[in-house]
Amino acid sequence: TSYMLGKSPWTSSRMDLQALVADMPELYPAWPQAMAMIDGLMQKRLGDKIDKKHPSLKVASFPDLVTLVEDIGHNFGPWQNTICTDLKSALLNLKGEGTGRVALSEFYKAGMNGQWQFQEKADYMEKLGSLDTSVKGHPRVIISNWIQSPSNCLGTAESHDVCCISECESMLTSIETSIAAPSATPEQISDIVSNLASPIVAAGRVLPDLLMNRLQSIAASNDGQVPLFGRMFAQWMHHAFPNECTYPHLAGATKPVNIFEWEGSHQELPLATEESMSAISEQKQRADAPVLNAVWVNEEELPVDIRHSNSTPVGAAFIHFAVVLGASCVALLGVGRTALRALRPTRGSVGLGKGGAYQDVAALSV
Repeated sequence: TSYMLGKSPWTSSRMDLQALVADMPELYPAWPQAMAMIDGLMQKRLGDKIDKKHPSLKVASFPDLVTLVEDIGHNFGPWQNTICTDLKSALLNLKGEGTGRVALSEFYKAGMNGQWQFQEKADYMEKLGSLDTSVKGHPRVIISNWIQSPSNCLGTAESHDVCCISECESMLTSIETSIAAPSATPEQISDIVSNLASPIVAAGRVLPDLLMNRLQSIAASNDGQVPLFGRMFAQWMHHAFPNECTYPHLAGATKPVNIFEWEGSHQELPLATEESMSAISEQKQRADAPVLNAVWVNEEELPVDIRHSNSTPVGAAFIHFAVVLGASCVALLGVGRTALRALRPTRGSVGLGKGGAYQDVAALSV
């Protein structure tokens, strides 16, 4: 409770903490499932140390409790991800477009019918980057961006939050491992991606011509190579797996904050009013309206310029520099020794006179 709500147990009274625990089912509707997970871990760790007549009384040692807390920490993330999977399924069950997006009207309609998580304000979701407003008058929730947004993270610790696990990350890892380079040709990428599977997309598919044309276009702007760590490839992956890979907005276009940060700056939770949700949910799209596609912005953003990636690696450059520096030092030493010899009298200009004394040859010739 204190972790989720940011209430320190050291500065809160016992009565305040007990009141928070009593309110948790209302504050966090998945609280009963969370408690069931924790109770299961307690039975596993402290099963033989629980008073059968008084289950609330434990006779566990401090090390036992430390181990239990560690177990809860290790298992909380995977358990929380089951909630994320349920949320994704709920979004996919809405009337979608096959582009990884659902109309905001459908989102709010579900929010008013028991799906309590689907009640965020439109301007808050736009700031998160989970609302597509590219088509005027037709705001759409981007499923993957909304699932991965800070609004679905739990915890208020300064060091970390517990967020939904990215389903795209494992696919990107497979691509990077197979290619083992910062860029690849469109053919290399298509061969790998066509054999990747997601919970929705089956492996072994033939990539649509539009996807292949866009991949070729990215390569054409980068000397025939597709940068794997650029914005354009991330955008291409979103189009290839719209329900798993997030749409990459241009840098600075979004400012994601969690609900506590929003509340702190706006003095209110980022939740839409029932009136606004009702008004938007009643909006209907024309039966003959054109099909809305996912937005494609032909603008690249790279962490580094990979066009010079074939230059000498840093390690090799250092070795080359060390060798050149060593050779230069040897050459300078040789020049220095030669100069010193030239400055002092040489044996060839001196003769040995009587009595063993040295005499200047020039003086003897006078």
